[in-house]
Amino acid sequence: MGQPRINRIDLAVESLRQAENFYASLFRMPIEYRECLVAGQAQRIGPDVTWEDVERRELRPHRTVLGAPGFQIALRRASAEFTNRSRLEQVALRVESAEISRLACAADDLGCEFSTRENGRLVFRDPYGICWEAAITPSDAHPRV
Repeated sequence: MGQPRINRIDLAVESLRQAENFYASLFRMPIEYRECLVAGQAQRIGPDVTWEDVERRELRPHRTVLGAPGFQIALRRASAEFTNRSRLEQVALRVESAEISRLACAADDLGCEFSTRENGRLVFRDPYGICWEAAITPSDAHPRV
C-alpha cells in the first residue's frame, strides 16, 4: 500500500466568490464546477458559467470545486459563525522546487502573512485563516525563496 497523499481539501468560507478567486489565483487551479440547489436537488454548473451568469439566473451556488491533477479544493459557503469555529487549521503540501518559488510570489501578491520563508519551506496564513505549509519534495534541491 502506498503512502497517503492529500486528494481534496474542503474549506468553509463566507464568500464563495472571493474564496474561489483567491484560491484559483494562489494555486493556479481552474474551476471544475459549482454546485447549486435547483428545486431541492444539487445541480452542477460548469466552469464556463460566470458569476454574472449565476446572478442573472438567480442561482445561489453553495459549493465550488477547484482542481488540478491529483488535488482538489472544495469551497463550501457557510455562515460567519460556522467558519469562525470550524474552518480547517493547517494544510501541508509537498511541491517541486519550481513551484515553491511561484507559490511564495503568489502568496505575497495575494497578501498572505508568512511565518516561515526559508530554504525549501514556506509557512503562511491566508486571509481566510488557513495556515499553509509547503515543502519541497525530498528528491529536489533546496533553492532560496
